[in-house]
Amino acid sequence: MSKEQIKRQSNQDKGKASAKRLQDWMATNPKVPLNLMGKVNKANICRTLEIGYSTIGSNSDLKDLFDTLETLVANGQLQPESGEKAGSSKRVKELEAQLTNVQKKLLHTEAELELLKEGMTCDEYLIATMRAVR
Repeated sequence: MSKEQIKRQSNQDKGKASAKRLQDWMATNPKVPLNLMGKVNKANICRTLEIGYSTIGSNSDLKDLFDTLETLVANGQLQPESGEKAGSSKRVKELEAQLTNVQKKLLHTEAELELLKEGMTCDEYLIATMRAVR
């Protein structure tokens, strides 16, 4: 189809053409790209097939096809791209390790803050009463 013919198409026809492209792509038994959460990477697929990502919400055919694609991948009927799932789980482990380190640092910092607050209270008491806290 030439660009002029695409421009003349109604939005409904463009939506049907997008759904057809996705359906044809699914029929080729592709390696499905996944996002970091292990779900189908819709943005990547839309970019590849030249489908506007925002149309998924407004085009019920596309939404149904992506739901079907998600189910096929979850059931193992379609395979994810090689290394996609392993890489994702490795990244998740790295992020969990970083999170653990940050949580430890936060606890340490909160403990230091409490000590500083207690020290400030003692100093304020000393200044106000000229007596040291025992």
